[in-house]
Amino acid sequence: MVEFSLLLRALRRHKIIVAILVLEFAITFAILSNVFFLTAQRFSTLYQKSGIQEQRLVIATLHSDGFGALLPSSGILDEAKGVVAAVPGVIGVSIVGQTPFSGNDMWRSKVSRTRGEGGATVDASTYSGDAQAMSVLGFKISSGRWFSREEFESGGAIPELSRIHLVLITRQLANKIFGKTVPLGETLYVTGVPMVVIGVIDVLSRPAYYGADKSEDAIFLPVIPSSAVTSSVAVRMSDNLRVPVEPAVHAITSSLQRILRGRSYWKVSSFQEQRRKYFETDSAALRVLTLALVAISVVALNAISASSGYWVRQRSRHVAIRRAIGATRGQIVAYFLIENAVICMTGLFVGASLAVSVNLWMVRNLGVGFIPPSSFAVGAALLFSIGQAAVLYPSLRMPSEFGRP
Repeated sequence: MVEFSLLLRALRRHKIIVAILVLEFAITFAILSNVFFLTAQRFSTLYQKSGIQEQRLVIATLHSDGFGALLPSSGILDEAKGVVAAVPGVIGVSIVGQTPFSGNDMWRSKVSRTRGEGGATVDASTYSGDAQAMSVLGFKISSGRWFSREEFESGGAIPELSRIHLVLITRQLANKIFGKTVPLGETLYVTGVPMVVIGVIDVLSRPAYYGADKSEDAIFLPVIPSSAVTSSVAVRMSDNLRVPVEPAVHAITSSLQRILRGRSYWKVSSFQEQRRKYFETDSAALRVLTLALVAISVVALNAISASSGYWVRQRSRHVAIRRAIGATRGQIVAYFLIENAVICMTGLFVGASLAVSVNLWMVRNLGVGFIPPSSFAVGAALLFSIGQAAVLYPSLRMPSEFGRP
């Protein structure tokens, strides 16, 4: 049984080496927990759900080649829709205002439960599309219904909100505005215009990233887009794997290019490719952070191992005395493990304050979120394991040097 009074007296007699070990644990814990938090944050961002059926979905958007390019007529979207529908393997085509993870959030609205400035206002991405949009994109309505064909309005260059009376909202946005109640039949003010909520979309991510707590703040309006330069053509391919997506992308591109005039062109890609490009920076950052996490763990293991090994080896006289009075190998090892645990926990306590300070600086200057308790827990568990492993080997060797098991 380890006597804690003896243990504490030993620690007080070696203040410098103990202080060095505590400082090593504290600094490593502060860095490790924050790097783990950033890594986990990037990981969750990278695998964020879009809310739509990404497999075998193709997106075509119109681009103008240079300043002053001749823009196509508004009827080109309908023409494009008919042309694409004739491509082998295509089972659905829809004109949509924008899509998740496009990187360009062109339509946004201020939504609130009350008119004017009195209530809480949320900035939301505004989706729109024709009657086929839900089936082509493949998002799910958790409660309520989809719009009927008679409820769709034809949009101009800028949709007239005063003509729109119905709206779908995402579950995340509904929770912010209406709480946990199902808001079917409730009135939602979209840029000051009252609309009735007829359905709740389970998940629908925004075209651009605004933070994890805002990633699904979106509404869907029954407006058929008519502006070719601010809309996309969504194409649903058959699930028949004998019709590969990539050749279909080339076929769709060729078909669309034939109906163009002037210096405009269609950019066609699978949604998975659009997602990959959108998260390209996050993917690179995740690799860097993962390498940093591994490097910090290795450096911490080496530094703590060296310091802990030196600390244990300096106690040879102490070990010899305890062995002489009958201490077993297990008791010696247990003593050093408990002693190291006390040092480690002290370092973690100091490091927690330092970690919070570093996180607050990043919140103010880098726009990251607040570090959650889970990051502290994982960092503490990892560092505690490293500390115990670092002291275990030299403490196992120490008793054998005195020739008694």
